[in-house]
Amino acid sequence: MVHNKNISVDTVETKMASTGNTKYILTMGKDKHYFWRLENGSEGEVFKSFMGMSNAGLIKKGSVAAIGFTEEDESFVNKEGKTINYRSRHIVGLREAGIGAVVSAPSTAEKPRGEANSASSEKLGRNWDREAYEKCCSLWSAALFQGSGIDAPIKRYIGDGHFWNLFQAIKADGAKRFSPVANAPPLRTYRLSIKTTLQMES
Repeated sequence: MVHNKNISVDTVETKMASTGNTKYILTMGKDKHYFWRLENGSEGEVFKSFMGMSNAGLIKKGSVAAIGFTEEDESFVNKEGKTINYRSRHIVGLREAGIGAVVSAPSTAEKPRGEANSASSEKLGRNWDREAYEKCCSLWSAALFQGSGIDAPIKRYIGDGHFWNLFQAIKADGAKRFSPVANAPPLRTYRLSIKTTLQMES
C-alpha cells in the first residue's frame, strides 16, 4: 500500500551499500524515508526527480516535498545482541509539493507489530474532503442496495464481505483522488549535469 504525504525536509543523508548502490535518506523529525539511486540496474525515477529538484534548489532544509512511500516492519540484531524493531519507509514517488502545501503531521511513536495505531488519522493531516467523499459514496451505495430490491438480511452481506469489499474500494478511490502526489503540480523538467572525477592510484 502506498501512503502519500507532504514532508518538510530536515536533512538529506546518503549511505553507500556494499553493492555500490547509494541509499538516500530524507528525514523529517524522527521520521526517515529512503530511496535508492539505482533501481533494477539503472538510475531510478525517484533519484532523477530528486536530482532535478536538488539542482533547482527545491530540496534543502525546510523545503516541502510530496512523497509516496510504502511501509514495512523490519528488525536487526545490534552489537549487544538485542533485536531492534523499526519501520522502513521506502519512497516510490517524489515531486514538488506546490505553493502553500501543508506539511503532514509526523508519525506517532511506533507500536509493536500487530498492535493497531489508534492515531492513524493524525488530526493535523486530516483530509476532510476525502472523508466527506468516502462517506457520501457509502451512503450512495447503501441507497443503491435498497433501491435494487435486495431483501436479504444486512448481516448476511456483512458476513459475506460485500460491504467490506465495497468500503475498501471506496477508501482506495478516495486515497487516489485526494493524494497529495497525484494532485501536485506537474513535475518540471530540469537539466541534469553530473561531473565525475576519477582518481587513479599512482
